[in-house]
Amino acid sequence: MFQIVTLSEIAGSKIVRGRFTSPFIQVTLEDVCKFASYEILAATMRYLILRGEPRDEEICHRFDIVSGTLYVPEWYLRRSLLLE
Repeated sequence: MFQIVTLSEIAGSKIVRGRFTSPFIQVTLEDVCKFASYEILAATMRYLILRGEPRDEEICHRFDIVSGTLYVPEWYLRRSLLLE
């Protein structure tokens, strides 16, 4: 059992363009070609969990959170249906 004591504000994203290292994200084998360099955390027969720097400049969503700044590629959010 747990109790929520406080809630943080909702953090909206800011759209930026550039080459930013992504956080660990789940991608398919076809998505690996979008990265110039990457670090693999885990792998299955269908997916990889990796983080890395994109091959080309791309549109990202920047989230300023307590632990730092998080850059998530727009193609990932669209494919994950988190952005419509």
